[in-house]
Amino acid sequence: MRSARTVPRLGNLGPLKVLVVGAVLMWAIATAWLVWTFQRPPVDLQLLERLQPGMSAHEVHQILGAPRSKHDAHWVYSRSLSWPIVYVYFDEQQRFRRSRYDD
Repeated sequence: MRSARTVPRLGNLGPLKVLVVGAVLMWAIATAWLVWTFQRPPVDLQLLERLQPGMSAHEVHQILGAPRSKHDAHWVYSRSLSWPIVYVYFDEQQRFRRSRYDD
């Protein structure tokens, strides 16, 4: 007569095994979230297509929102824990000139 193998259930596992499985699961989820966050651009890249040379800084702000930092001739859009950066360049009259996506 064959013996039936029993499938271990959570109740059959020891507390240490449950703790280890939980820790590994949390690590996997956190790693996936960090990878996803790290690769996301700071603004929707389709919004960059709406920018037209000659737009005012105010118009750019209305489309892209507030930048992370402002400099004399350019704005920087970035996010914490993220690499991709969007640079928005302006001319001397603070009119939009061009943008650059650095991924």
